[in-house]
Amino acid sequence: YAAENPDNPNGWWIKTSDKSGKPVGVQGESYWLYNVPWSISRMLRYMKDRYDNPYIWVLENGISEKGEAGRTGVSAVQDDLRTDYFKGYITEACK
Repeated sequence: YAAENPDNPNGWWIKTSDKSGKPVGVQGESYWLYNVPWSISRMLRYMKDRYDNPYIWVLENGISEKGEAGRTGVSAVQDDLRTDYFKGYITEACK
């Protein structure tokens, strides 16, 4: 979720929990980055309905994982968070 916030110098505010206070998904390394695959299908459906099914390019899609810069060896290539992230977003986009 995002909303305008005049008190923030950047002009925006991010809410990372749902109405009941539960996190919207698994958090990435950045404080604002969460794995929320259903969000892309909702956004694409909205764009389709609102703008008569336009061509859409999805860019800058990815996630960072907490502590990944310090991993070495086998743990550096075992990337379950990113694998789940792309599986989820691709599945939801195809819906």
